[in-house]
Amino acid sequence: MKFIKRFAVAFTFASLIATGPAMAVEVTKSATVGMSVEDVWEKVGGWCAISTWHPAIETCAESRDGETLKRLLTLGDGGQIHERLIGENETSYSYAIEKSPLPFKNYEATISVEADEKDADKTVVTWTSNFDADGKPDKEVQELVAGIYEGGLNNIVKMLSSK
Repeated sequence: MKFIKRFAVAFTFASLIATGPAMAVEVTKSATVGMSVEDVWEKVGGWCAISTWHPAIETCAESRDGETLKRLLTLGDGGQIHERLIGENETSYSYAIEKSPLPFKNYEATISVEADEKDADKTVVTWTSNFDADGKPDKEVQELVAGIYEGGLNNIVKMLSSK
């Protein structure tokens, strides 16, 4: 079952990359939590759950545009990020940013959870993305996005470790 889930996530992500525009920058960050996959996904996996675990997100408003699920994230400084869901399964979802104050374009990302291969009582949360830097050097934007991911993942560990 674990192989099937990993294959599904990898296939979904590979499909997004293969059909999307050429993307120059990649970021992948992971964190390990001492809880089951199901318990972790219950806390962090909802489409608007990001507002409960990412310290930079003040609010999340979910909406639909026909069959497309969208969310509007409002940051602490008032900035807004418009996103749409582009794929999901039992323990992951992929999304694209449609509009953002951040210096990138063609951004697509996946948030997933899976059992830790070395310890069945732990779960690995992974956040990965591909995008093009826009107006800033690739390395600078890559570091910015990595910092955003680390802030969210560190908070997940902190939040779930106190349970």
